[in-house]
Amino acid sequence: MPVDPIEIFLNEQRADLAAFRIILTVFLLRLVGQNPPTARERVADLKKTVLDAAGRIEADPAEPHSERMKQMIGMRAEKFFVELEEVVSATLDKMGL
Repeated sequence: MPVDPIEIFLNEQRADLAAFRIILTVFLLRLVGQNPPTARERVADLKKTVLDAAGRIEADPAEPHSERMKQMIGMRAEKFFVELEEVVSATLDKMGL
């Protein structure tokens, strides 16, 4: 059975996104790790800034799905930060903070 090019494309996109999430999470953990007592506050501030920026995205009336994409960006950003907050909390707990 031949491999479907769309399946290959989707799998590559999913793999890229997973890799970017891992890279971004590790990068952010290193940044907040520079001053662990303020880590939760710094992540909360970053989350607010990102979600505010996502909320300011303007939907393009010429693009039929741009409003839905805007909503999805906000939802996915929120999900990323929920996961990041869990990782930061677990890391700080291991550090006894």
